[in-house]
Amino acid sequence: MKCVKCGGKRSKKGKVAHAVTISGVKINGDLAGEICSACGEDQVDLAELESFELRAAAALAVHGVCTGEAFKFMRKALGMRATDVGAVLGVTPETVSRWETGQRDVDRHVFAMLGEIAIAVAEGRPSPVERFKALASADRKLPGKIDLRRAS
Repeated sequence: MKCVKCGGKRSKKGKVAHAVTISGVKINGDLAGEICSACGEDQVDLAELESFELRAAAALAVHGVCTGEAFKFMRKALGMRATDVGAVLGVTPETVSRWETGQRDVDRHVFAMLGEIAIAVAEGRPSPVERFKALASADRKLPGKIDLRRAS
């Protein structure tokens, strides 16, 4: 593959240091990538960067960095629009916008729910999105029965 900086053809696989700062919190990590042998320019795969951002979002949740900037970072790392977040967490897109722009403090309970989604996705566990949607639904119906017996 050619280097985007110098056009050189040689590159070697290696670890690329990457960092992001959210609400004054610096999150560091090493990403798999390619490093140009000629000029040292590095390049990482988009999937690798997306994985880093999910892990960073989960770390923000675990450490309780409950700010509008952190909320927006988590939402984007999850690939969710403000309307998606509103539907899942029971708030309006306008409220999400007010949180993310700092016009209002982020509701800690809603932040915790979004954080739980980020942690689950980052860990490869099933996302609680559908469960949260059911709780947020105004016309939700209670099940007639719940069977906990295991099939043998």
